Amino acid sequence: MDYLPIFLQLTGRRALVVGGGPVAARKAELMLAAGPELTVVAPDLSRAMRELIDKHSLVHLHREFRSDDLAHAKIVIAATDNAEVNRQVYEGAEARNIPVNVADQPELCSFILPAIVDRSPAIVAVSTGGRSPVLARYLKSLLERQLPFGLPRFTALLGEVRDQVKARFTDFEQRRRFWDHIIDGPIGDAALAGKVDEARGRITDELANWDESQRSKGSVYLIGAGPGDPELLTIRGQRLLQRADVVLYDRLIPTRLLDLVRREAELIYVGKQAKSHVVSQQSIGELLVEHARAGKCVARLKGGDPFVFGRGGEELHDLIQAGIDFQVVPGISAANGCAAYAGIPLTHRDHATGVSFWTGHMKDGQLLLPWAQMSVTHHTHVIFMGLKSLPLVAEQLCLHGMSPDTPAAMISAGTTPAQKVVVAPISELPDKAADAGLPSPALLIVGDVVSLHEQIGWYSGVDVALEEFPFPSHA
Repeated sequence: MDYLPIFLQLTGRRALVVGGGPVAARKAELMLAAGPELTVVAPDLSRAMRELIDKHSLVHLHREFRSDDLAHAKIVIAATDNAEVNRQVYEGAEARNIPVNVADQPELCSFILPAIVDRSPAIVAVSTGGRSPVLARYLKSLLERQLPFGLPRFTALLGEVRDQVKARFTDFEQRRRFWDHIIDGPIGDAALAGKVDEARGRITDELANWDESQRSKGSVYLIGAGPGDPELLTIRGQRLLQRADVVLYDRLIPTRLLDLVRREAELIYVGKQAKSHVVSQQSIGELLVEHARAGKCVARLKGGDPFVFGRGGEELHDLIQAGIDFQVVPGISAANGCAAYAGIPLTHRDHATGVSFWTGHMKDGQLLLPWAQMSVTHHTHVIFMGLKSLPLVAEQLCLHGMSPDTPAAMISAGTTPAQKVVVAPISELPDKAADAGLPSPALLIVGDVVSLHEQIGWYSGVDVALEEFPFPSHA
């Protein structure tokens, strides 16, 4: 982290802006929202700056900058078109330990001004460390769409009752669970919808009637993390993940997803792969129940979608038997994600009128699938965990009537920058995949839709990934 994010109190304090152009005016206007006593030093003023000075009755020193202008200033911004003046401001402020920002010159800044989403008193600041203001504005626009406009009223209400909640709950964990209950529930929804008086009354009732013994039972969130790209996690999945006290995660969860977890949360690795089960399925269910009964919010983070060959149903059975509350958050399955990133539509009016999902996991060297049914035309087959069973799958499909020339694709590390796609007729794909040395995890797609990969795959997006995202070292 290049910069420590800090919100600076400026109300009633002296601030200095050196420069009178449009950039200086924008900086001054931003600072004025925080209520400082602002002085502008500039021999010439743009129209925007003149209007700002007149509107707010600002002090204007109609001359060049002098070092004594820094006296008593608590924060300084320089935005002139004179590089020498900008440097003088920076060096003078640094000598006096005054925070200083020189517009568009990160090397002359002891602080930078972030892009801001203002829902005062709730404020969200976004920064790229001065490297790309345009990107910061883009990220701001994404946040603007996510943050409700009723947030100011809700934030003010929470501030009103904060002392009451603190007095009611001396234990931090109890207090946090109460806040979670208020914020992420019907009371929060009412406040965000403008029903502040109703929300206030319900908070009062909750404070009076809160029974920790009844509410201490925890809950489990079964969250589908998607097939690999961290940005494919759903908004709901991300929100619940950040509430979790304990996170049980699989082998295919990238590190960047785990970075979204609260620092105080306990991370438990329960990954499995062929012939190597670090934690048995039974033990996973027992861990979920154990931590939930201890009153904790537990996130079970699973690659892909938990209900598509993710054994989510088995884990929910354990929770139901134990009487544990749970929520299921669907994820983008490997079938959807890998196919999309490889440029292979699973259905297409000219190539496939249906799609089926199958498991390629073999038991005792056998794979019991309805081969004759799978050999029909105009249908797409997606075989999960199909790398090791690929030779058997190709052999059986061809033996049961599928054309040896049917297009097929093996996708390894789908949706990640390490993604590799091998396309060949189904009869040739086993040798082609072996020659390519594809690692697991890998997904097999069989059907005429694979022929569209050559047209669409170039635009799938995986080749323009900005950076690698690693998986945990034990994966």
